[in-house]
Amino acid sequence: MAKQRTKAKRKTVVSASEAKPKKRAIMLNQNIVTDYLPRLEAALGDDTKFQQLFDTLKADPEVRQAEAVELASQFVAKTPNSTSRAKALERVYQRHASLANFRLKQRAMSGRSAA
Repeated sequence: MAKQRTKAKRKTVVSASEAKPKKRAIMLNQNIVTDYLPRLEAALGDDTKFQQLFDTLKADPEVRQAEAVELASQFVAKTPNSTSRAKALERVYQRHASLANFRLKQRAMSGRSAA
């Protein structure tokens, strides 16, 4: 008797080691970053100028999440790409606030040592 071979249907198994499809890459508009970065640096420490520029930056619809993250990375410190636009802008503002706070403490101490 001849044995009949039946082809078993293979199940497709998804392996954890297989690459997952990447999310669509968001295009970064480097012109926005190169426009705002020197202006932020120049306004740093001047409450009025920085606040006006920051309000403009925050309201600018062309500054998307990718641009905000890149600005934060270059203005403050490396910022993860997954950071939200609001958090990235908050990091930018915190650099100015930290400097302003330091200057206030310095004036209050009048150059005296805390020791």
